[in-house]
Order: sequence, then structure tokens, then C-alpha cells
Amino acid sequence: MEKTLKRHILDVFMAPRSVAIVGASRKTGEESFNVIENMRKFGYKGKIYPVNPSANKIMGMKSYKDIILNPQIEGEILYSESGRRAYGN
Repeated sequence: MEKTLKRHILDVFMAPRSVAIVGASRKTGEESFNVIENMRKFGYKGKIYPVNPSANKIMGMKSYKDIILNPQIEGEILYSESGRRAYGN
């Protein structure tokens, strides 16, 4: 008898199967606070869609120019903005 794992209703937020990172950074390393780098470091297993209009690839993954024109992007969307731009410094 096959046992299926039930997903909790909050898994869509807390453990999404895919995430689009809008504003994904190409910088990596200790002081970069690269969201994708940290997701990988802490074991995220789902599909990651980097979205950055200035990059073709980010950390070896295809980078998308926007999310509107890419119907293959699905799942949660995380908006990642540098502190400098977010706070107007």
C-alpha cells in the first residue's frame, strides 16, 4: 500500500515547490545577502526562477527579464531588493 504525504495548507507559503526571486542578485559571498545562494545553502529543493532584467544567468540558472512574459514561472514570488534601493539611500 502506497503512502502519500499530505501537504499542510501553509506549505504553499512555508515550503513552496517553486519560487521566483524578483530582483535576484548576481553578487555572491559572505556580505552579498544573495537570496538564491542562501536558499541553496539551507537546503531549498524546489525550482528557483531568478528574475533580473540585467542578467542572462544567475548562479548558473537562466535569469528571466520579467515574470509577466514567462508563463512557465509558477509558485511563490519573492521580491528581493537591496537595502540601498529599498530605503532610497
